[in-house]
Amino acid sequence: MFLFISNYRFLNILKILKILIAISIIDFFYDFIQIHKNFNENE
Repeated sequence: MFLFISNYRFLNILKILKILIAISIIDFFYDFIQIHKNFNENE
């Protein structure tokens, strides 16, 4: 039973990490697009 609980918690941590990584990647691409738009407007 203890093993099952710790395994479940570990999977939850992995899920949270995946969500955080996905958010940071999306955030990075969003910033990149914004910088690109500003650069194109300045030209």
